[in-house]
Amino acid sequence: MIRHITESDFKMIVVQSDKHLVIVDFWAPWCKPCQAMEDTWNSISRRFTTQLDIIKINVDDEPRVAQGSNVHSIPTMLFYQKGQVVKVEHGAKDENYLTGVITELLKKI
Repeated sequence: MIRHITESDFKMIVVQSDKHLVIVDFWAPWCKPCQAMEDTWNSISRRFTTQLDIIKINVDDEPRVAQGSNVHSIPTMLFYQKGQVVKVEHGAKDENYLTGVITELLKKI
């Protein structure tokens, strides 16, 4: 599932999630690489429906979350397992690459 959240939801939805994996995508509507990843996120969300959540945080609307997460450029993706960041990716990535990262992280559970 892909959800857009606010700072007030961050702890409950990301840190305390019962999903195996939570991916937080920091983005902005003016960011061309972020826009280019939309279809990728939709496909990944359908493929891993029960295993992960994809959380989208607009850095323009939620700058404190981005700052608190040490995000200095977009797109930046933080991969959470059991409330902890286990991987960080910067820049646009293709679906095959992200699928490989997700598969490897899910194997470690």
